[in-house]
Amino acid sequence: MIKEGIIFVSIDSSQNSISNSDMSKCDQFTTASEKRTCQKEIELTNKIKNDIEKSTSYVIGPVTFYYVDDKIEKTSQGGTILTIYFVVENTGSSHDITMSCPVNACNYALSDGQKEIQYITNTLVYGSLTLQPNSPKLVE
Repeated sequence: MIKEGIIFVSIDSSQNSISNSDMSKCDQFTTASEKRTCQKEIELTNKIKNDIEKSTSYVIGPVTFYYVDDKIEKTSQGGTILTIYFVVENTGSSHDITMSCPVNACNYALSDGQKEIQYITNTLVYGSLTLQPNSPKLVE
C-alpha cells in the first residue's frame, strides 16, 4: 500500500536519533525487564533532549523551564482539562533545588491578559520536585 501511494509514512528524524551504540549499552543486562528499563531511560533522555531543542525557554532564578506543548480535553461533565508539558532544569546552581507545593497541590492562575482562571494541579509527586544540577526532567 505504501508502494501504491495509498498509505504515506512520515518519519520524524529528530525523534529517531537514538543510535545503536546508545541502545547497545543495555546489552550488559541479563533480564528482559532490566534491558527494557535501560532502553526506556535512553528513550526518555533522547525525548527530553529533543524537547529542549525545539521549545521556548524561560529562566526563573536558577531554574530553566522549557515549554514543550499543551493539550486541551473536554470532560464528560462539561469541564475542561488543560495539560501543559514542559521540561524543567536546574541550570544555575551547583546544588539540588527543590520546588515544593503545600498540601500536595500547586495553585496557578492562568491568564490571557484580560481574564484570569484559577488552576490547581497535583501532578508533582507529593507536591515536590528535586532538581539536580543539569539533569532535566519532563513534567506535565
